[in-house]
Amino acid sequence: MWREIRKIFHAVVNLRETTDTRGTIDSIRHSTAIQGYNIWILACGAMLASIGLDLNSVAVIIGAMLISPLMSPILGIGLAFGINDREHLFRALESFAIAVMASLGVSALYFFLSPFDGAPGLEITSRTTPTILDVFIALFGGTAGIVAASRKEKTNAIPGVAIATALMPPICTAGYGLANMDWGIFFGALYLFFINAVFIALSTYLIIRYLRFPYAEYPDESTRRKALGWIFIFATALITPSVFFFYNVLNKGQMVQNIQEFVEEEINKEEIHRVSNTDIIWKKNLEWGKEKDSTKVTLYIAGEPLSKKRIAELDSLKDLPKYGMDKIIVKYLQVQLSAEELTDQSTKNAIKALDPKIDLLRLKFDSLQNVMLAMEENKALDYPEIHEQAKRIYPDLMNLTISESAFSSGMDSLKTDTLSIALTQWKRGLRSQNIQANNSSLKSWLERVLNVDSVRVISVR
Repeated sequence: MWREIRKIFHAVVNLRETTDTRGTIDSIRHSTAIQGYNIWILACGAMLASIGLDLNSVAVIIGAMLISPLMSPILGIGLAFGINDREHLFRALESFAIAVMASLGVSALYFFLSPFDGAPGLEITSRTTPTILDVFIALFGGTAGIVAASRKEKTNAIPGVAIATALMPPICTAGYGLANMDWGIFFGALYLFFINAVFIALSTYLIIRYLRFPYAEYPDESTRRKALGWIFIFATALITPSVFFFYNVLNKGQMVQNIQEFVEEEINKEEIHRVSNTDIIWKKNLEWGKEKDSTKVTLYIAGEPLSKKRIAELDSLKDLPKYGMDKIIVKYLQVQLSAEELTDQSTKNAIKALDPKIDLLRLKFDSLQNVMLAMEENKALDYPEIHEQAKRIYPDLMNLTISESAFSSGMDSLKTDTLSIALTQWKRGLRSQNIQANNSSLKSWLERVLNVDSVRVISVR
């Protein structure tokens, strides 16, 4: 019985019978070189991927993945290792280096000349912090690719592998970082690219050996073991940072779940209150190495206002072990609506649209209050002079209002923190990306001028 089961299992998973060994070796060797028409296709793919990343267009990015020949030299490297073909290995590494430099150069040139200045979009930022899951994607995608490429009857798996492993978008994202001298994005995207490339090559090597392709030059046992040892060490070193990133992603996911649980159990359970929106500013920015003092959460609450006593109670409840929010600063921003009005979808949309105006009114009130106090204490900052300096640096800046706002840190209901806040109004018709970039630059400038740790910049119409 066991023999029959083993026979059936072997028949189902057997790869060797349909393997085209000589055809596979010749095909990969022939397509490894990045020259002639291949370099033109590669450049077009890099340009398409860069445009897609700049416009946040998934369809254009997928098109660039499909036409890019970037995978060919990577398969060539895996094959050369698998059959111990040193001559082909050097050719494949040379082609891979040419492909990387060409793709990086084309994308950097595009982003340097791109008219769409401003903060990077989601398609760019999502490729800067690879996790261990990206390792698995590259490993299984590469396995599918070499299995499909080694069949006597060719399959349609290659386009899917090109999309899944996504070699071109990360290298073009690195081009964005290079063009803008944003080294966090550059190294993060380059790391993702090399994860994909290395583990596609590794999976190719493993399948080539599993299929028992003949060696071009038979290696002695000590050389083979030494090579396997170096491959293991290199792969482990490459994986390690991705495990750390994955741990951070899991922590953020757990924190979001804890916040949602806190909102549902402590605020939304009372029918007279409902949190309509939640904003989270994480302790670590998307840019590497920049840390904030604490993760900050803003809860936009509609319904009857929360009393100071209730806010103090909520600050105490969030510190319970079940929520794990003791190191989070929570700010409660309230909109007065009835419980019945909260159920209407149009009302929910209106609440979201009113959020900036509510912030504006609150900040104007705080500004007037702080100016009066400063005048009494004769220590007001020279905001008009700062405004004039800012307008000289940022010609599109129409208005700038600066204030200091006090709020409860949440970790001690009797303790308050002070936050410097700047309201900006930019020239009409300015793109949202340009506004974001200007606000980011203005934030850094104000922190230096005001000599404070952090300034929150909010744009108003």
